[in-house]
Amino acid sequence: MGKKKQKQIFLKIWASSHGTKYHHFQGHFNACVQKEAKFLPPKYDARGGRKITKNLVKEIKAEITSRGNQPQVHCTILATNNLRRQSRKELEKVFKLFTELSLHVEACPNARLVISDLIPSNEEVEKFKVAREMYRELERRLEKFTSQLRNVSFAKLSNGFIRNRIPNPELYDMNDIHLNDEGARIFAQRLTCHVTRVRRMKCT
Repeated sequence: MGKKKQKQIFLKIWASSHGTKYHHFQGHFNACVQKEAKFLPPKYDARGGRKITKNLVKEIKAEITSRGNQPQVHCTILATNNLRRQSRKELEKVFKLFTELSLHVEACPNARLVISDLIPSNEEVEKFKVAREMYRELERRLEKFTSQLRNVSFAKLSNGFIRNRIPNPELYDMNDIHLNDEGARIFAQRLTCHVTRVRRMKCT
């Protein structure tokens, strides 16, 4: 008898404006994922100004649960909009929300969660230095927390995006907030590499 055909993996991006079709990412990510036969074409839920909230976590959890045993990977590109408020209370809230989502995924054998680091911008470097410190603290805590989990991983994707404390002009649009075509290409390639290395799922 021939080998049973494996199910392709459902892949979805949950993001703020960095993941919308207007900022180059989707085209590059689609092209990268297309080379990986084990994945279905990516789905996107990305909106400008989006924050991670209780309702969004509830929505992601419901999507994961609704897919049952289907192999699935969910990626978040979130939290920059939360931490621009420079509030420690908000930092704790964001960490708690990622913890809630992560523990849900940990209980789902055929689900994986990839939490992206926070894409830095000129706003954080120059105007909101306190917020940038909070970015770093949240990233450290998420990396440490997810290292103890099997189905959740933290992806460090934006190394090199800041150079000499300002956005690398080769990688950012003129507003110094969103990545340009080249920056988005690098980010998409790095995310694809990370996604393809998540712990293996039962895809039969």
